Amino acid sequence: MNTVVETIHQVPLNQTLAEALRTSRSILDLPDDWDDEGSPRFGEATWRRATDFVKLAAVAFQQRFGVWIEPPRILPGPAGSIDLQWRTAERELLINIPKRAEAPADYYGSGDAQDAVKGTLNTSLPNEWILLWLTR
Repeated sequence: MNTVVETIHQVPLNQTLAEALRTSRSILDLPDDWDDEGSPRFGEATWRRATDFVKLAAVAFQQRFGVWIEPPRILPGPAGSIDLQWRTAERELLINIPKRAEAPADYYGSGDAQDAVKGTLNTSLPNEWILLWLTR
């Protein structure tokens, strides 16, 4: 693991973020077919990948800009994936963490018509730039 990521994992989280991550664990209690559409139950590894990414991004953002970002809603996604959803008055950002560990996360952010972003992210990196886009 690189030094930046190791350092970020040692930073204490603010209470709001820590609580959001803790309560999101309830996603793991959903059974197979939780949505009546055949979706599989959520795996611990997918949940950890999602919550580790939130921690990495939030801590990197806090270290770089001196403020904590509001935590995302951590929601069940399709096909065993987990969605991270942030909303501000002007923008919305959705990051989908897929069930397959080797697959990159997809993201889509919308603001006004000229200010949409879309692509993939490596969730082992902080990617605090995406939170900067959300908050500017």
